[in-house]
Amino acid sequence: SEYDAFRFIFDFYQLKLGPQDYMNPQSDLVSKIVNHYQKLSENFGVEKLPEEDYVNNMGYQFMSMKQFKKSEDFFNLNIVNYPESFNVYDSLGDLYVAMGKKDKAIEQFKKSLSLNPESYSKDKLKKLMED
Repeated sequence: SEYDAFRFIFDFYQLKLGPQDYMNPQSDLVSKIVNHYQKLSENFGVEKLPEEDYVNNMGYQFMSMKQFKKSEDFFNLNIVNYPESFNVYDSLGDLYVAMGKKDKAIEQFKKSLSLNPESYSKDKLKKLMED
């Protein structure tokens, strides 16, 4: 019964997503997630952000589904929330490579390297510069 009570009290905590959120390229999943975390922040009285890995994985998932706009929205959300993370720029660079936007990819890989000179962006940037 305690478990049920906690589930009732914290009903707002779980992010409720359905198949249409993933499969429909027109769904604004990023806004849904941002709004959910804003509500969590209000309820708990401290800022809650979606975890970097979660958002990054979502970006790669949509990239693999060729939903590039949605993927870009996720990677940009990570940049807003975690601007000091080299990985968020590397991921956006990967998306731009997949989209054939070489100049934008180079820019993102350079930003990643500026934050972490040992970033795996080094090899990606080198490969792009040789092409």
